[in-house]
Amino acid sequence: MKAWACVGVTVAVLSGCGGGGGGGGTTAASPPVAATSPLDAYAGTWASACADHAVATLVIARAADTITVGNKTDYYANADCSGAIVGTVTQSADATATYTGTVDASITPTPGAAAIPVKVDKLTANLPAHTLSVTGSGVTHTTGQWCIAYPSGTSTCIKDEGTYPAQTGIAGGLALQGTTLYDLTANGSSWVVDGVFTKK
Repeated sequence: MKAWACVGVTVAVLSGCGGGGGGGGTTAASPPVAATSPLDAYAGTWASACADHAVATLVIARAADTITVGNKTDYYANADCSGAIVGTVTQSADATATYTGTVDASITPTPGAAAIPVKVDKLTANLPAHTLSVTGSGVTHTTGQWCIAYPSGTSTCIKDEGTYPAQTGIAGGLALQGTTLYDLTANGSSWVVDGVFTKK
């Protein structure tokens, strides 16, 4: 779901009543049972595989009937993501998402791989207006962009768009297979994998 990069269910809190004793007895509320969500399993920190110096991280937290998703990307000195972190990109605001249902689907986890069956937890996400922050020992900022320099003499440059506009009502989904999280975008009745993350 592109809302994370430049994801809460509505549940009832169940409670019961304990019986009172004799006469004009009273009733006392039992402690509420903790509400559960199909998305509880997504809470935590998730990291992508290394891709040309970069590892993206999602931090997913459940708050009331929504989940919040924060993200950052670390850029390492070496292309295999070893060595020091020389640049980090963070967003000034987290996305929020609401659960809208679960569907059975088939996804292709990586290009050329065989399709696998998954249960997709559908979401509607919102991302407030936000800015990017790019910091680190390899970072320089010039008009309109940040560049992250690597010891090899190469660099990665990121356009500085200033304030990014808010996005609302973004349809997408998440799916789990063991400790692997798939970030998905709806494409008609099918689902496209936007990102693959492993729980840290």
